[in-house]
Amino acid sequence: MRNIAFLLLIFLSYFSLKGQSFLSGRTYYSDKEYIEYFAGNMPLILTVPHGGLLVPSTIPNRNCAECVTVMDTNTQELGRLIADEIKKITGGNCFPHLIINRLRRTKLDANRDLFEAALDNPDAVNAWYAFHKFIDSAKMMVANQFQRGLLIDLHGHGHAIQRLELGYLLSASNLRSGNNFLNSQVAIENSSIRHLASNNKNEYRHAELLNGQESLGGFFETERYTAVPGPADIAPRSGEDYFSGGYNTERHGSVDSGKIDAIQIECNFKGVRDSEIALQFFAEATANALVKFLKTHYFGKDGFSCPTSITSNFEKNTELSFSVFPNPACESVTLNLPSPGTLRMYNATGQVLNEFSFLKDGEYALPLAFIDKFVLLQFIGKDGSGASMKLIRQCY
Repeated sequence: MRNIAFLLLIFLSYFSLKGQSFLSGRTYYSDKEYIEYFAGNMPLILTVPHGGLLVPSTIPNRNCAECVTVMDTNTQELGRLIADEIKKITGGNCFPHLIINRLRRTKLDANRDLFEAALDNPDAVNAWYAFHKFIDSAKMMVANQFQRGLLIDLHGHGHAIQRLELGYLLSASNLRSGNNFLNSQVAIENSSIRHLASNNKNEYRHAELLNGQESLGGFFETERYTAVPGPADIAPRSGEDYFSGGYNTERHGSVDSGKIDAIQIECNFKGVRDSEIALQFFAEATANALVKFLKTHYFGKDGFSCPTSITSNFEKNTELSFSVFPNPACESVTLNLPSPGTLRMYNATGQVLNEFSFLKDGEYALPLAFIDKFVLLQFIGKDGSGASMKLIRQCY
């Protein structure tokens, strides 16, 4: 019964946002205002999962053995300042998408899978889904308008070495292996900027994007902030602490598919987050670095233009439909897909079981041997519109 009730909660959480559209330049909130989304108009998404301050009594403190509950101090404030600075340096024309978890990390960790993030609490589960659906909406808007983009997952670290740690899902050992390894197919296929590595305006190789003069670390160095990896510090030394990227970087970057890359920025405390002045200076530097990175690698010398108003494709989700027959089923089902696209299968805890890409519309057979009882099927069409349904496996 617990699994059935929990799955129902997942569906309610999903459909509560499914039909909503978002207009750039406006702020939206989830139920109870635990998650905040400012809809942008440029190919940049900022996410802040660990900077929340709210501690509602209806959500118990997270207490699992693996749970980390330390707050990333001043990252919420930093995210807002970076968005403001980007608007300033673009003449007031461009502003990034900004998604903030307003719950303290003791209540919700928006950078973990669903169970560890929310521990089955209904309010926390709803907030987790809202956080990621807002990100999905922002990604759709970016993909529809610009065909590519970048997501920055903003964090704060407490490591001894006071430097920025840029996470691309590559370990410190990977980074120490040298540029020949970083340019290998193995490294590229495990990188959160996989799409950029294969399609960038200057035809830079993967290693140059990670530690070259015009890498994000290089642009931070130009702004007088030390970053690893970067030209002056290409990799952490053995024994040095380093965060390589987490759940959000993997889920929302291009390591598996898509044209939205992701980079985790772990900000040191001293000189970055320890005072209002430090926050302001660093926000200016980050805005400059991110805009340069986008222009240099994603759009070339002509840069990009920001429309005055765009909306997401979530409105269209109710128009797209796909069918599954029979349902319930035991051995296999037939999918009838209306267009090319991607099909994702989620289990009852919100984890992705499988993802399939289809190059054309039509009927496809889907085996069910690896499914337990219930899954959520989510189909995302080539134009970014989507639909979902419950698939039940039932064997007599």
